[in-house]
Amino acid sequence: MKYEYYFCARSKQELLEYLQAQRIPFRVDPVGNRSWVVFKLYSTKAGTKEQLIELERSMGETPVVSLIFTQKELENAELLVLSPKKQWISVINDEKSCRYTCPIGRDKFQHEEQIGLYQISKEPKTDGKTAFWHEDTGWTDVFTDFRVKKLAEDNGLVGVEFRDVLLRGDRVSQNIFQLSSPNKIPQDAICFGYGEQPYFCPVCGRVQYIMQKPNIYQLHLDSSYLQCKSDLYVTERIWGEGIASPMYVISQRFYRLLRENKLDGYLNLSPVIAADGNAMA
Repeated sequence: MKYEYYFCARSKQELLEYLQAQRIPFRVDPVGNRSWVVFKLYSTKAGTKEQLIELERSMGETPVVSLIFTQKELENAELLVLSPKKQWISVINDEKSCRYTCPIGRDKFQHEEQIGLYQISKEPKTDGKTAFWHEDTGWTDVFTDFRVKKLAEDNGLVGVEFRDVLLRGDRVSQNIFQLSSPNKIPQDAICFGYGEQPYFCPVCGRVQYIMQKPNIYQLHLDSSYLQCKSDLYVTERIWGEGIASPMYVISQRFYRLLRENKLDGYLNLSPVIAADGNAMA
């Protein structure tokens, strides 16, 4: 396991000179009339701690921090949390509730929830991707394509279901499906105290949870609450600010099938930690 520190900063000569002197690979992306410098640092490399301190001190640059797991760590985990890597899909029929007026006077809604089958504006291009989510913030419902559906059906995966997705005109998509499972992880099974923050809806008072550092969060579970063996579990819809969504937890068997069939690209995977603090294996 290592920490990845991702930077995207305004291009400045001082910063470019520092990166060149430190032999840190970077790229410059022009956006409109501005240029942005993109680079990464890793906790496993010598000098990273000092470089982070210097970037914060002299340039005020703060990275996005993520946990990167080794292949061995993923293969030794009994359960893994799965989420897509930013593949976005446009849902056009979310049910909205808890109306409020924002400071500039516009009406907004505190919650978006699923009622019936999801409808999307158009099917995304797969381009090697096998999973998608329907928002770019928070934790949201996961969609996948026909290849994963066939893989699960051909191998008799337990507790893995695929709900139809509607296109415009109420046509059923033959390519995209919503990932689902009847096997729920009850809230009592989740061991809190690892960076989760309760979020209370200011309108209805419902409690949800957000992560202080979402990219380094690992789900902690008491497996005694899991009533059956399943290749897919979902938590209750308690995650996210505003958008109340589940987490998706897959078995090692499901993960190995995805990997063996080269369907694990563009996925974030994180080992689930047992109640005693060890990886579930």
